[in-house]
This record gives sequence, C-alpha cells and structure tokens, in this order.
Amino acid sequence: MRRTRVASALCQHEPRHSRARRALHHGLIALSAALIADTGLALDTPAAAFDASAVFVHTTGAVDRTIAWEFTVNQTLEITAIGVFDRGAPSPEPGLGAPHEVVIWDLAANVVASATVPVGTAAPKIDGYRYASVAPVTLVAGQSYLVAAFWPQTPFDHIPDVVSSGVPVVFHPDVTFVQSWVELFGFTFPTIPVASEFAAAGVNFLIAGELGTNHCLATPNSSGQPAAISASGSTSLAANDLALAAQPVPAGQNGIFFYGPTQAQLPFGNGFQCVTGQLVRLDVVTAVGDLLAFDVDYATLPPQVPITAGSTWNFQAWFRDPAAGGANFNLSDGLELAFVP
Repeated sequence: MRRTRVASALCQHEPRHSRARRALHHGLIALSAALIADTGLALDTPAAAFDASAVFVHTTGAVDRTIAWEFTVNQTLEITAIGVFDRGAPSPEPGLGAPHEVVIWDLAANVVASATVPVGTAAPKIDGYRYASVAPVTLVAGQSYLVAAFWPQTPFDHIPDVVSSGVPVVFHPDVTFVQSWVELFGFTFPTIPVASEFAAAGVNFLIAGELGTNHCLATPNSSGQPAAISASGSTSLAANDLALAAQPVPAGQNGIFFYGPTQAQLPFGNGFQCVTGQLVRLDVVTAVGDLLAFDVDYATLPPQVPITAGSTWNFQAWFRDPAAGGANFNLSDGLELAFVP
C-alpha cells in the first residue's frame, strides 16, 4: 500500500504521571493532531516514552552490546521507524557518536524490519530518540517481538538509566512490555533476559497513526471478533495515497469498501449498515488472511459522486461470511474521513 507518514514531537511524558501532567500530555497530542489536520496526514506515535530530563545516563561501556526489549502486540499495528536514544549535550559529539544498527525480530530471530540510525544529527530527533525510517511493516495482534539496537563501546553514546533514576516508562496501549534483553560482544539476537524496562529507554519505534473517526458498531463475524475499518496514508487529493483496511474478516472471503455522505446504524445482514445516502461501491477485493485492504485511486472514482477538497465522507467494509450462516455476510464499523487538497 502507498503510505505517507508524519511523526509528532509533542509526546512528552512526565514522571509520576499526575493527573494534571497526564492531561497536559493528552492535550499536547490533541494539539499536534490539530496542527496536522489540514495536511490530511496520520500521526505516528512512539511505542515507549519517559521524561528524559529526569534520568541520569551511563557514559561508558566496557564492551560492544545489543540491547533489546520484548513486547506483545495488543492490536495489529504498523511501524514506520526504529530509533535510539540521543541525550544531546553532553555527548561524545553533537548528535550520535556512532551509527546504530536497529532491528525488529520475531521470537524465532527472523528479521521483521531493520535499518541503521546514522552518526551525528542526520536522523530526525523525536522525543529524545533519533529514528531511521523503515518500509511500513505490520505487526500482528497476539504476537511477540523484540526491538533491538547495537550499542558500540567506542564512541559510547549515553544510555539512560530509568531504573536507578526511578523514572517510569509509559508504553503505547497497542503494545505490552514483556522484558528487556542484552547480548555482549556484538550485534546479535540477545539471550540474556533482564526484568527491568531499561532497554526501552535506549531503543524505540514509531507506530503508524490512523486517519479519521470511527463510528457505529460492528458485530462479531465468524472470526470471533467484529471487523474494524481503518485508513492510512493521507486524505490529500494531491497525494492520492489513501489506503483502506478492515480486520479481522473471514479469511479468504471477498468484500468491498463503499462510501456515502450520511452516518447511520441500521440492521443489515449479520451486522449494521453504518453509511447511507448516495453510496459509491469500490472494486471487489479478496481478504489476505483476515485482512481486507484497498488502495483508493481518486482518478477511477465515479465522476457523478466526486470526492472533493473540503468534503467529508463515511466509509465501511462489506464482506461475505458464509461460515456464520444467517445472511452470509457482515460489515465493519464506519469511518469518517475529511478530505483536503
């Protein structure tokens, strides 16, 4: 799928997480989302965050090492970048003193995504981490992974010590921290477990944001869960990179996405019709596994019902579900999208 992403630098977490500070954090996220709304872009967010101003750091290391942390995915997500912590001054040199190889492994040590964060200040710095982009990769709900970075002995970039500093690490709700891992003398799949969250302060990744506002209800299909519709890329007509997805749907079944002007919740098939009015049906697609996906091309849409800048449309997925019986089909929830030039 074609993707366009933007990352936000407005994601600071305060120590102790008082109610006032949590409110401020959520307010900054909302402000960031509002600031990019006119661009039609999704908002990427870090998997882990902590107050870097409140920690002390380790400034030397005896050997090269791999640091990693294991996490379980709570909801299928997409990653767009992997990064390492950069304290800034004082450092061996402005930015990172050494390049850092970064990777996401599955638990069988298969590489899911990898990159190198370059030396210095070439990589963008977001909330204390410098990130290297990766081609968007999907991490599956219920599966566990390791995100890891190589930390060379010389020059040694500072590693924050959140444990000794008593600074909590806050994790994105779509992931659950399991434990940290290390391996000495090189960059390899780690085998030494560490119970604390220390590694999450050293290596991080960005989770792709989603577009639009969901509405209406979906009922469980034969997969056992309701299908949720989402969008990625952007709602920019010039970019023409909007991608729709619905998951989980019955594996291998055909379906369509459709859109219209009006939100509703009307019994239909084994679920609800969430969109009414003059409807436009997109091409039939077949689910790959439990994922139904479609790349929108504005040039191929019916000219009688154009999507124009400033317009708002509601989208929904319809799919066959013979295993469920009844009407033999079901639907996702609805998704409202506002379009920009």
